[in-house]
Amino acid sequence: MKCVEEYCARISYGRDSLTHMRSNKNFITEKDGREYVSGAAILLFGIAPQRWFPRARVRVVCFDGTQELTRAQMNVVKDEMFEARIIDMTRDALAFVKPKSVNTPF
Repeated sequence: MKCVEEYCARISYGRDSLTHMRSNKNFITEKDGREYVSGAAILLFGIAPQRWFPRARVRVVCFDGTQELTRAQMNVVKDEMFEARIIDMTRDALAFVKPKSVNTPF
């Protein structure tokens, strides 16, 4: 729940993180006396969200030039996959692309 606590602090949520999970966006719901965690909660706060959502990832492909070429002329110079919580995955992917520019070789 540490990442939920950090998120609650970031958005200045005044109550505890469990209250946030139960009260907002239906992250945790109850049915027939059992609690269920939503897919959104798993993607945002889960330890290994790709275990439940294997295609929830960001792929960054960098090409030499301005076009994607294939076969013998393939010009992929970097192909990076990011898997984590949505917030962490987005931060890592943006950090990966930020220092790059069109004229910078890898």
